[in-house]
Amino acid sequence: MKPESMASQMSQIQQRYGAPAKLNLVSLMDIFTILVFFLLVNSGDNQLVQNN
Repeated sequence: MKPESMASQMSQIQQRYGAPAKLNLVSLMDIFTILVFFLLVNSGDNQLVQNN
C-alpha cells in the first residue's frame, strides 16, 4: 500500500469516527495508586520456612 493511500484512508477513518480517544489521566493515576498500595502491603508479607 502506498503511503499516500494509507494517509488518505487514515483521514477517512478519523472523519468517520471523530477524534482519536484520549487517555484519561485520572483513571490512570487511580490504577497506579491502587497498584502501589497493593505492592507495599504485600511486600512485607514474607515468611521464612525453617527446615528441621
